[in-house]
Amino acid sequence: MEFKEFLLLSENELDLPTVSKSAVIRYINDKINPILVFLADGTQIFLPFDAFRRIKDEPKVGKTLTVVFQRRDDDNSKFPSQIQSCHCH
Repeated sequence: MEFKEFLLLSENELDLPTVSKSAVIRYINDKINPILVFLADGTQIFLPFDAFRRIKDEPKVGKTLTVVFQRRDDDNSKFPSQIQSCHCH
């Protein structure tokens, strides 16, 4: 599933390196929009409700979520700049 239409910071192509994170889902707050997802490695992901519902194999606590996003090399924060794709398995 592609998320290019659901950018967190900007709708402009950022021309940044791609980073992939894969970790177990520890917490999901789906009572708010955007939906907040905490991964075991400390990554926090904010997904619009529609994007979250389109993820194949419904995200649940205990499943593994793989997120590919773009970010600056010097950005050490846990927040992604632009989500490219998101898969649950």
